[in-house]
Amino acid sequence: MRRILVMIGLSLCVILAAPSLMRADQVNFDNVVAPADFVQVPSYNPFVAPGITFTNGVVLNDTHFGSASTTSPNLYATTDFHPLGDLTLLPGFIVGTFTSGTGSGLSLDVINGFGAADFTLTAYDAANNILGVTSIFLNDFTFPGSVGSLSLGVSGIDHFTVTTDQAGGFIDFAIDSVNFTTTGTTPTPEPGSLAMLGAGLLGLLGYKRSRKQA
Repeated sequence: MRRILVMIGLSLCVILAAPSLMRADQVNFDNVVAPADFVQVPSYNPFVAPGITFTNGVVLNDTHFGSASTTSPNLYATTDFHPLGDLTLLPGFIVGTFTSGTGSGLSLDVINGFGAADFTLTAYDAANNILGVTSIFLNDFTFPGSVGSLSLGVSGIDHFTVTTDQAGGFIDFAIDSVNFTTTGTTPTPEPGSLAMLGAGLLGLLGYKRSRKQA
C-alpha cells in the first residue's frame, strides 16, 4: 500500500510540474519534388513542417536561383512579379509561424534573385511585439555574395518575417536551411482531473486506516 501511495504522489508532482518540452529542428524543403519556376506551381499552399508553417512562398528546386540552395535541391521562394500557374502573385515576403509552442535559436539562409538588396529577419511574440531584427546585404544571384545567413538569439518567438527592400514589382528571393528550437509544455491538467486524483488518494488512505482498525 505504501508503494502505491508513493507512486500516486510522484505522479501528481510530475503533472503539476508541467516540464518544458524542447526540440531542435531544421527545415530544408527537400522532402518534396518541386518544379523549377513559379509558373509551374499550380496554386499557392502553405508549407507545413513539424513545429512550423511557412506562408507567402512556394517550394522550388534551385534552378531558378542559379542552383544556390544551401541544402540541395529545394528552397522556399517568393516573388511579386512571377505569377503562379493560376496567375496569382505572391506578396513578396515570407512568414514562418511556430505551431508547437514558441521558437528560439532561429537562423536561416537567404538566396537572392534579381537585384542587389538588403534582407531582414524580424521575430515577433504572440502579441506582435518585435523581439529582434537583423539584416544582411546580398548581391544579385549572378554575382558572388548572393547567399547569406541571418540569425537571432531571442526566445519566445511566435512568428517571424523575411522581407527585402527590393522595389515593389521586382521582389525575387528565397530561404533555405531554417534552424530553430521549439519550446512547449505538457498539457495542463484540468481542475476536475486533479480533484479526481486527490479523491483517489484520500480513498486509498481511508481504506488503509479501515484495514488497520479491523
